[in-house]
Formats: sequence, structure tokens, C-alpha cells
Amino acid sequence: MGSRPSCSVTPAIPLCCTTRPAWWWRCSAALKAGFRCITVTGGSPGGRKAGNIAEFCRRWGGRYEALVVLDADSRMSGHTLRRLVADLQADPQTGLIQTVPRPMGAETLLARVQALAAQLHGPLLAAGQAFWQADTANYWGHNAILRTRAFADCCGLPRLPGAAPWGGDILSHDFVEAALLRRGGWHVRLDTGADGSLEQVPANLSDYLRRERRWAQGNLQHLRLLGVPGLHPLSRLHFLLGALGFVYAPLWAAMLMLGFVSLATATEAGSAALTPGAIPETALWLLGATLVLLLGPKVVGLALVRDRRHSFGGTLPWLGGGLLEMLSAVLLAPVLMVFHTLFILQILAGRPVSWEAPCRAGRLLGWRRCLRLGLPPALLGLCWLVLCLLILPALALWSAPVWLGLMLAPVLFRLSGRRAPSGLLVTPPAEAVARSPAGEAVERPPSSDRPCPPPPESPLAMPARMLIGPP
Repeated sequence: MGSRPSCSVTPAIPLCCTTRPAWWWRCSAALKAGFRCITVTGGSPGGRKAGNIAEFCRRWGGRYEALVVLDADSRMSGHTLRRLVADLQADPQTGLIQTVPRPMGAETLLARVQALAAQLHGPLLAAGQAFWQADTANYWGHNAILRTRAFADCCGLPRLPGAAPWGGDILSHDFVEAALLRRGGWHVRLDTGADGSLEQVPANLSDYLRRERRWAQGNLQHLRLLGVPGLHPLSRLHFLLGALGFVYAPLWAAMLMLGFVSLATATEAGSAALTPGAIPETALWLLGATLVLLLGPKVVGLALVRDRRHSFGGTLPWLGGGLLEMLSAVLLAPVLMVFHTLFILQILAGRPVSWEAPCRAGRLLGWRRCLRLGLPPALLGLCWLVLCLLILPALALWSAPVWLGLMLAPVLFRLSGRRAPSGLLVTPPAEAVARSPAGEAVERPPSSDRPCPPPPESPLAMPARMLIGPP
């Protein structure tokens, strides 16, 4: 959406980047009278969302001081919109303000788990990020306000040299746009206090992994950009951490296998008497440190909302929901490890991802699909358990979260899309802007609410920036 400089009156133009008319009606129905809807259908042949936003800047960017970027499955309250506009005007050096979206419309078990995690630990993690990132925060591609001229001057994205998955369109364009804004001297901030920023999340594990596959390819592309001249060191760190968010998976798998081989070799050589229940002291220290790093923020987040536990349904739902969220994280971690490793191997093999519109409506996965996706991880977990019992019985107990999560993979796929029972994984109600459930039908408005013709164009130059020279 584009906004004029005045904070009291903010005309907006929703940019509908879709070929599906149903979204025009959803967009029109969500906005008050006086708003226009520009539909971009068959506009930019490439670049996807980044290309559509670039086209808007090049055709109408001169008319608007700011853009508010929303996905089709995200929303923002009027209060938060006004807050962002005021904050952007208050600091002329700020080029982008990213909000922290809260999940909305969560109905399935997986969506409820994500919503509860966002409520319990999200504010803690966001506050930490805002502290150490300061004016070099990241951009997540939606639920953010951009200064139009700054964005156009700095963020014209080229296609990377070579073929996909390493070349072509930059899939995770948001990280790159934030880095280019910071290189251009603009501040990029993370606003942790905007409560009216909302988004829908994947409703089942299959849809969640489909999104992860696209992110994996986009984040690995960033490794090619680590040497781009002029980037802020924190921008390079964002690129590196984003890639490590997926590269960790084969590293974890390799560590498990090497650890197993090392212990088995030591046992056969007689240098370590690994009786059932016995584990080397260094391994116990490593296990303890890992649990603190993984579960520590979750425990702290649960404790921080103790005084507000009534908004989570009371003491028992608050405590039970927090423990269930931790359990689900433990069981899903090895499943994600397997799929993230598979994604890395596919990318290394040169297999690009196909860009598909995300599905956010809650749907129960059929058992056939659950078995097709979950059976390979389950067999891996079974093989791990058998090897442990035959060679290292002590390791079977200590690695139980790994093989148990893998063996339960088909059940986890099935449960992820099941509608959550009432009273389970309760979260504080979102603002009224989010009260309509995910996937609800939108009644077609009168013909007067059809998308209007676009306003007169006011072009704004947005040159493509050279990131990597041709090979």
C-alpha cells in the first residue's frame, strides 16, 4: 500500500499481485470506502513479489512517500498503520520498519503450536533481536513499512548469474533489500511494540515444509552475496545465519553419525566401558548445554507471561500449553532435520523449487500422504534404534528424542492438520482485525467495489543494482 506524507489522512492503494479475482473481493471487502485497488495481472514477467513491488515503484512511486507491504494472508490494524507512518516520519534516516507479526486464525494443532510459541517466546526473541541488530535489522518481506524513494534508490534487484537454484531470481529478496538499504545509509529497524501486525501460518506440516523448501533455496543463494562490496557486517551476518538455519541439518546428522561411530569404535577397542546407562562425562555436558540453549528461552518466555496466564486460559492451560509446545518442538526437530538435509541435497544437485501460492486454510492430511512423507523418516528412526540396541544400548536412551520423533513422523503429519480441541493451546485473542477465521468465504461486494482504474502514473527510477558480476 502506498501512503502520502500526512499522518492524519493516509490514502492507500492496495497492490493486488494475483490473477485470482477472489482476492480482489477480499481486498476490497477489507478496506474502507475511498480506497482504490490496483490489480497487477500479468505485469512483471519475473521477480515474483519483488518484481511486482518494483513495478509499482517505477510506475506510481513518485506519488507516495511510503509503502506498507502485506502478504495476501497478513493483516494490519489501523492503529498499527498510523504508528508506522508516524514513526517513519519522525526519523528521516529510517528507510524500513519491520513489525513482528502475530499468528492469526490458528485452528489446527500445528498452527496453534506456532501461535502459542509466538505469544510465549516471540516477544523475548524479538526484543533480543532488536537490541543487537539496532539500526541494521532484517526485513521479512511483509508487514513492514518502506520509505518509497529510499527503497527505489537502493533495492532494484538483478537476476543472479547462472541458472536456478543458485542463480536466477533472488527468492529470499527481503534479506537482500534490507542489506541494500543499509548499504545506502538508511536505517532498518525492528518494531517489537506493534500489536496489530498479524499473519496466517501454515496449517499442517506438509504446507510448512513446502514453505521451508522455498526458504532453503533463497537463503542458500545468500551465500553468493557474502562478498558483495559495501555491505554492513551485520547484513553479512544475516545472510550467514539465514543459510545456517538450513545447513545445520546435515551438520547435525553428520554429528550424530560420527558420534555413533566414535563411541562404537571406542567400545570395541575397550577404551570406554559403555554399559547400559553409561555415557561419557563430556557427552553429558554437551547434552546439558544443548538443552539450555534450546529450551532455556522457552522456559524464560513461559515465566515472563506468568502474571498474564489467565489470558492463556488459566494456570493449567498456560503451563500445559507451554509444556506441549516444548514437546512438539522436540519431536519435530529430527523430522525437520531429515527434510532440511534433503532440501540441501536437492539444491546441491541443481533442483530448483517451483513457486506455488501458499495454502493457509486448515486441512487434514490423508493417511496416504502422511505415509508418503513420513515413512522415510520413520524408517531412519527405526534403523537408528536397532543399531543402538545392537551396538550401543546406552545411546538408545540418550538419543530417544531423535529416533522417537522420526518414528512418529507419519503420526505427526496427520496430527498437524487436525483441528485443535477447544481449550488446548489457548492464546490471548488477537485484535478485531484478525477475528475472521482462516479460509472463510468472502462475500462478493457490489459492482461499485470492483477494482478501480489506477491513478495517473508518477514514475520513480529504480535501477537494478549489480551484486555479482557475470562469470
